[in-house]
Amino acid sequence: MGEQHNGAQPAPVTTIVCPHCNGMIGLGAGQGGPDGAGPPEADGAERGGGNDGTDAGKRVEQWLVSVIGRGLTRVIGERGTVPRWIIIIGVLVMVLVLGGIMLVGGSAPVAEQEPAPANAISQAEGMEQNGDAVLPAAVAGDAAGTEAAVAEAAIIAMLRAYNTAETEAAETLEFAIIAPFLDPDGPFYAERQTAMQERVIALRPHSTILQEWVLGTITIRDNEATVVTQEVWSNQERGAVAPVIARVRVTYTLRFDAGEETWMIVSSSYSDA
Repeated sequence: MGEQHNGAQPAPVTTIVCPHCNGMIGLGAGQGGPDGAGPPEADGAERGGGNDGTDAGKRVEQWLVSVIGRGLTRVIGERGTVPRWIIIIGVLVMVLVLGGIMLVGGSAPVAEQEPAPANAISQAEGMEQNGDAVLPAAVAGDAAGTEAAVAEAAIIAMLRAYNTAETEAAETLEFAIIAPFLDPDGPFYAERQTAMQERVIALRPHSTILQEWVLGTITIRDNEATVVTQEVWSNQERGAVAPVIARVRVTYTLRFDAGEETWMIVSSSYSDA
């Protein structure tokens, strides 16, 4: 009993001319898709396993070569030669396929990078060291200006309160009224204390009123300051017919007491204005 072969018989191999190089290539009947007619499955595109579509494009190219090869085989079988127009069409098709593959492979999406903030460079430039914190130069300048403004306001408020206290102390001869505005270690404290004691002993209270006060310059260096003012005082002794008007230019030297958190008068000098 002869041997039987139930499997499929090998398909004949047909030799054709390659449309690219005019070389001879062999084509089997089974080349192409699973049924020999359709294009092979593009794993990268259909199944999501590819990354740039290049493998799928190559499979499509192979399928087209197979289809063209089968067509050429039929034509060659009928005519014995390959018509020139078929070669031209084959070349054009291959050019289009290769162009499509390059287009698909080069069009992979690129993640867009968010632009840097417009102020990124300006935030890095012009920084100043302020204690333990690093602040932009503009902020550090504003902070210094604010601190100076606060100090000037405190100095002006203290001098106004001192002048008011002088008017009250002149009538009562109580040194304690003006003492909080004077630096105990400064010369002005001793001068005013001595002058007040002399008036107490002589029983000479008087009436002194600040009629005009014009602020000049304020110079602050750390915890010390110098203030220049133009002042007009009216002073009338007890028993005097009329007051005496004095126009003076006063220079105050001040010190900031951190414990009391206030400015105090260290010294005071004056000249006729």
